[in-house]
Amino acid sequence: CGVALNIGTAMDEKYGAQNTESALIVSNVFRKSHEVGIHVSAAAKTENKDLRIAMNSISEVGPGKNGGVGISIHGAYNKGDYEPTGYVSIDSNSISGMKGHNAQAIRLIHYSNINITNNAIRESEHIGIFSIASQRVFINGNHISDVGFQAIALHGQSNDSLLTNNYFNNWGRRAKTSSVLIENIDQVKIANNH
Repeated sequence: CGVALNIGTAMDEKYGAQNTESALIVSNVFRKSHEVGIHVSAAAKTENKDLRIAMNSISEVGPGKNGGVGISIHGAYNKGDYEPTGYVSIDSNSISGMKGHNAQAIRLIHYSNINITNNAIRESEHIGIFSIASQRVFINGNHISDVGFQAIALHGQSNDSLLTNNYFNNWGRRAKTSSVLIENIDQVKIANNH
């Protein structure tokens, strides 16, 4: 299948917000998806309150059109759109075997207020955790190993973010690179990573 589990929608905003409240996605096993394991998409003005993705096993995703992604959180991104609001927690998941040239275990695009904690990520052909234009992203206590490029990459206005107590092993398998990449970011704190 293309996407194992889809939460929300990326429908045009003329249909109104597609809100989610108190959703718990826990203890599922998703294996051999072609594109994405768990996909959360939010149109403009959508509110996701208390969305928790926890203790899931996601493996062997991809290669898909652009590379497999374990968990994708994708907000509205057209100029002038309002950011989705609410909080998302991604914790204690096992994500492995992301395949393809742009594979990522966790991908955040134009979404804010996300806690990523205590996940075990291994064997992503591209990046472990990727964020672009996603503010207030807190990445703590994750174990990331055997990735093609960076363990964590924050790009383009992923401001007010925190990276602490993460463990990195065997990154840069496809190209020599740093374990963490930070580009065009204001107010980021990086501490106690190994």
